This record gives sequence, C-alpha cells and structure tokens, in this order.
Amino acid sequence: IDMHILVTGANRGIGLGLVKELLKHPEVKNVFATHRHWSDITELMEIKDPRLHVYELELMEHMLIGSVYLKIRDTVGEDGLNCIVNNAGIFDAYDINGPVKRKMMVDMIEINSVGPTIFMQGFLPQLRKAVKAGNRAMMVNISDEIASMTQCKGTTEKKALIYQMSKASLNMFTRIMAADCKKENVGYLAMSPGSVKTKIGGPDAKHTVEEVSRD
Repeated sequence: IDMHILVTGANRGIGLGLVKELLKHPEVKNVFATHRHWSDITELMEIKDPRLHVYELELMEHMLIGSVYLKIRDTVGEDGLNCIVNNAGIFDAYDINGPVKRKMMVDMIEINSVGPTIFMQGFLPQLRKAVKAGNRAMMVNISDEIASMTQCKGTTEKKALIYQMSKASLNMFTRIMAADCKKENVGYLAMSPGSVKTKIGGPDAKHTVEEVSRD
C-alpha cells in the first residue's frame, strides 16, 4: 500500500534520521516533516525528494497545528495518515537541590507531554480515515527508557528529573489511548530508541541516529 507518514521534530537527530530512512522505501508515498524554527532545518532542506513535505510546527500553537492539518488532509485525501511519529521534544537539566525554575519545568512538560496530546487530538481523524480505507494506522510516541515507572532508579547524572516526568506522562497517555481506542484498530506505541548520539543523548551515547532510524 501507499504509505503517508508524519514525523514531528524532523529537523535533526532521530526525526531527521527517520525521514531519510523512510524516503528509501518506494511504498512511502508522502513524508510530512515538521520543525519548530526555519533557522534550524539546513540538513532537512537539503533532501531533494518530491515526496517530502516540510512544515513549520510549534506544538503549543493551535493555529499552526490547524494550518498543517489542513495541508496534510488535502494531500492525503481519503487515504488518511498511516503513521504519526511524535518525536519533537526538549531536554533541560533540573537540580532538585538548586533554585526553583517553574517556567523551565512547565515548558518541558508542555512540549514533551501536553503538546503531543493536543497534536494527536487534532490528527486522530486522519488515522481513523486510514483504517476506514482498509489500511494500517499507528501513533508512535518517542519516549525514553529513563521514564519507565518499573525501571526507574532515580534521576540520572544529567539531572533529568523534569524530563523523566514529562516522558512518563507521555507513556501514560499512550497506554490510555491504546486501551480506549482498541476497537478502532489504531495502534499506539511509546518507544524508547535507547542511548543515541543526539543533542539530548550526547556524543558518548551508544547508538548512532542512522542505526536507530534503520531499526
């Protein structure tokens, strides 16, 4: 089948790696790649493929989400979207023994958890449309193993307390949607790519972006 796939946070790291990997597959008809700022998309814009559509998207701006939704809806038509990869996210260290940084905390939780929730709420009709057309549909939320409730061993050396909280919230959202929408045949998956050499993972991480994007 022809696949229509949307990737958020596609200007660098895992998001960019996924876009490059997806475009290697002929069954992928369209890849919709979103980013937060036009000033940070040099490598993404170097990809020359008519199937790639690049849009500016700030997850906390409803007007932008609505604008991107209409453009994608008009492109995919009755096919709908087969997969949405929520990869956009931010990380800032937070020291519980240091000063209170309320704005930083709220921003991280909004972008890593609230944003993907609102985004999914807006784009869910396109996943349902794909199912109605007899095709597969899935929402993939890029999470992190350090946000696992069962494997938590406290905060990390990077002082990732708020980041862990925000991703744990994203995990719960994914579990709830998977349970509530089970009969709709839309899949929901929270996935940890592991230790990856990205802006968040750092240069000493175990895997390269190319490795995790391919897998």
